[in-house]
Amino acid sequence: MTASVQTLLPAALDSTPVCLMEVPLQPPSSPQANILPFTDTLHYPGCGCPPSWTPGTRVCDRVDALVKRSHEMFIAKRISPSRPLRVCYMLPHHNITGGMKCLVEHIRLLRQRGHYTIAVHRSDSAQRAMPPWTTEEADADVVCNLHQRLSDVYPVQDIDVVVVGIFHQVAELLAGCAAPVLYWEQGHEWIFGDPIRLQTAQNYQKQDQLFHLVMHLPAVLAGVSSAVQDILHQEFGRSALLIPNGIDCDRFTPGPWVTAAAAAGSSAQHQQHQKGKVAAAAAVVKVGD
Repeated sequence: MTASVQTLLPAALDSTPVCLMEVPLQPPSSPQANILPFTDTLHYPGCGCPPSWTPGTRVCDRVDALVKRSHEMFIAKRISPSRPLRVCYMLPHHNITGGMKCLVEHIRLLRQRGHYTIAVHRSDSAQRAMPPWTTEEADADVVCNLHQRLSDVYPVQDIDVVVVGIFHQVAELLAGCAAPVLYWEQGHEWIFGDPIRLQTAQNYQKQDQLFHLVMHLPAVLAGVSSAVQDILHQEFGRSALLIPNGIDCDRFTPGPWVTAAAAAGSSAQHQQHQKGKVAAAAAVVKVGD
């Protein structure tokens, strides 16, 4: 995997919480041009945000400032973890998606670094928390039925941090677990302002309103890209850590380096070859006629 994931994920999770106070981060003074692909803003009357909210005055702003300062101190090696962490991953579903594959990869990497991982999946039918399409295992595999709380099936007092992969689970974990909750935002139709988010079918709009509400809760935020970071900052005044997806270099390896001149020559040869194929096909058609 790239160094970005191996470095930034532990940096985001390994930092021992310290009591620090800092002036809350402020959002940009004006919206950045073209930051959203479908609309100028995610907000609308009744979007789910608290009325008349002001950046810098919320509990979540204090959380952002504390996390930012702690992360900077960790990177600067001014603080370090005193022991391996017990990291709980709430797996939202078992579908084969890029987001789920990355959550599974995080579990693998954290176990590789010596941390204790707890995989939790809410279901009345699943046999285990880890999805059936992976051979990776967590140290603890916990299935939580739909009518149960996490505290009903696992000693939540033993958890150091909960990582949530979808915003629908943030409020539940904040209320049901004393450990910090880290929401890793990988991108979806609600954060990019896709028009489908305003449809009433399948409760899309209600989910959009829930997303807006959750963005003001005191959970730690992390984004998969700088674009996601910018949207969270501009639209909700939130500061997010950066945990980018990496590339598995054991599976995906670039070929030998090719100079621009060689690449241009290869392209010209390919075009000439294609022209020859077209000419040959035309000749066959002509003979057939």
